[in-house]
Amino acid sequence: MESSKRHVGRPKASPQTGPLVLTERRARTKIEIEIGVEAAQELADYVGWVEVSEGMSTTDAQAMTVEFALRSVFKRDRLWQERRRSDEAPAPSRRPASAPEAPTAPSSRPPSVPRPLPGPGPRGASDRVPIPTPEKAQ
Repeated sequence: MESSKRHVGRPKASPQTGPLVLTERRARTKIEIEIGVEAAQELADYVGWVEVSEGMSTTDAQAMTVEFALRSVFKRDRLWQERRRSDEAPAPSRRPASAPEAPTAPSSRPPSVPRPLPGPGPRGASDRVPIPTPEKAQ
């Protein structure tokens, strides 16, 4: 007797074959940030893994890793997504069709291209920790 049970739920995902950070490639801009020592070390380790597993440059691996991580956080942040949707939603117009167009105020949204952080903060430049990069085998 054959069983005709239907499997319920989402089908299983295909197994991951490489680093997730390589799913999308986009144009880049340069920014400078400071991060904690532990995060910097883990970033360097992960970037080294991406670099070796895909045979790419350290710069490309770093850029793709950081961009992917940030996009993931932005997608998961429910309040941020709600704010973005409310900023993008057009406000209902109550002005009569014959009324002249009023000048609009500048947007309160931050610029789309991030600006570099200002110089050293109260801690000073000596507290900055460079992101270590793995040595390439010659």
